[in-house]
Amino acid sequence: MADLVSLVRADHDFDFWLNAMDQVMGLAITDLDGVITYVNPKFSAMCGYPAAELVGRSHRVLNSGFHPPAFFRDMHTTIRSGSVWSGTIRDRARNGRTFWVATTILPQLDREGRIYGFVSCRFDITREIEAGETMRRLARVDPLLGVLNRLGLREHIEAGACKEPGGSADCALVLLDLDNFKSVNDNFGHQAGDRLLQEVAARLSMVLHVGDVLSRFGGDEFALVVGHSLERCDIEHFLADLTSVIEVPIEIGITQVIMSASIGFTFLDGGASNAETLIGHADLALREAKRAGGRTIRRVTPELLQDARRRSNLILDARQGLGRAEFEVFYQPIFDLARHECVSMEALIRWRHPLLGLIGPAVFTDVLRNFELVSAIGRFVRREMIQALGAWRRSGVFSGRIAINLTVADFKTTSLTRELLHLLHEQGLDAGCIILEVTETMFLDQKDNVVRAELARLAHEGFEIAFDDFGTGFASLTHLKELPLSRLKIDRSFIADLENGGCDRDIVGGIIDIAHRLGMKVVAEGIETTMQLEILRAMSCDYAQGFLLASPVCGCDVPSELERGRLTLRAIALEKKAQEAGTAAGKDGGSANFAHITAA
Repeated sequence: MADLVSLVRADHDFDFWLNAMDQVMGLAITDLDGVITYVNPKFSAMCGYPAAELVGRSHRVLNSGFHPPAFFRDMHTTIRSGSVWSGTIRDRARNGRTFWVATTILPQLDREGRIYGFVSCRFDITREIEAGETMRRLARVDPLLGVLNRLGLREHIEAGACKEPGGSADCALVLLDLDNFKSVNDNFGHQAGDRLLQEVAARLSMVLHVGDVLSRFGGDEFALVVGHSLERCDIEHFLADLTSVIEVPIEIGITQVIMSASIGFTFLDGGASNAETLIGHADLALREAKRAGGRTIRRVTPELLQDARRRSNLILDARQGLGRAEFEVFYQPIFDLARHECVSMEALIRWRHPLLGLIGPAVFTDVLRNFELVSAIGRFVRREMIQALGAWRRSGVFSGRIAINLTVADFKTTSLTRELLHLLHEQGLDAGCIILEVTETMFLDQKDNVVRAELARLAHEGFEIAFDDFGTGFASLTHLKELPLSRLKIDRSFIADLENGGCDRDIVGGIIDIAHRLGMKVVAEGIETTMQLEILRAMSCDYAQGFLLASPVCGCDVPSELERGRLTLRAIALEKKAQEAGTAAGKDGGSANFAHITAA
């Protein structure tokens, strides 16, 4: 400021500098008591008061009532101590409108350093403030439906809006998910999907009570805070009526679509410490409703919360378990039914949990739904099994191939092929040693083209691709044509009832026939009885896997389990030969007796 004054004095062109300031900022000067003695034209333009109506009055004439008294006490304390004060003030103009100014107040000092007045420099930042408010509002509103989004509803709940006077402590947070909404987008396009969402939102708004709030969390998921005009016992009846409203046919172009909804809810006094926890509770109930098949209403229960905590703890244990080497790779031999030899083994993950003991994937399925964890587990299994295969080949224990299950998480990057080739190179092995098993669920993701592209690269490098759990999906035959497959694995659910004949036996026979016609080999998994094995052998099934022949075992027990499988197959073959020989002998004896009687 002193440099500016020196510059002005040196230039002697005061009018120029005053005009420059008038163009940029509002300027007001007051005496020690805060009485205005001067305002420049810019200041008057900001507030709408001419200078004559301001001079002789204090700044209180502009007070909008927005700031509390403490705000101004702090300001006066600062400037009366001789310090500069800076801040943002919301003032009221002569016509009643409010506006925002970025303000700096400087004390005026005489030669002895005594304060004799104050200079206020102001910049109008109303547009900036309003633009920020608009951005803040838009960040909390769904652009398609104009209702609160997740952030907006979270802040609404955190503000305790449902507990306002006249509100009910029995308010419920409801999450509503439209069943099969994806099919509308797929069949009619996203514009039709948007139209459907708008219609559903309009219907929901019509049945909500005063004080209830509608929100959209994204996609086809809505959230509602309801119950201001309802008793707790009436909430479920209200939600049932809500689903009925949604199920009224909706016109999409020249056709009609009938939607249904899955609903999960929790009461706002259900013990959640914050809005996100509350939303998490309602989401647990929603997932339970969807697991029940959709078109269902579920309330969060202590059992659901306990199960969620158990899953959360298990995921935490798994993260720590990876670092503590608690995970192991087990191997289950797969036998060639014609040669009675083990030709491959499937690598299977096991977890030696410090409290639960040795557990398989069926116990920690929630861990395998966690993208980060399943990716890390996949890398661990691939590294361990390839190292084990290298050691077995060098020692002569096992010269076959290893099969491994892949997940969608393994394809989220394009480095899977490179990773496998690097691990094989370290052990002096080639891609033909590895069988990669995929399932149909991997191709239901919107980015299944990434999976297909990586599978093509893997097949090009010489990896064998197998289709696991074949027969349990809806589009498996299409995949036989489109994917680079060389073998099929028949799901164990079809093997279990082979002995009873019926459609399962026909299905298995049909799968084997189709696979052979397409040049593929077939693996039957889940074989537990000799009769199942013999039926599959009669159907010309190529490979067999199951507890009848060999169990999944750790790497150190592989040699003994291989031998057990070979001995079991040979014993079954010898028993069959003995039975066939006995049958033949019985037939020969019967013919001789018949001839003897005839001759007599």
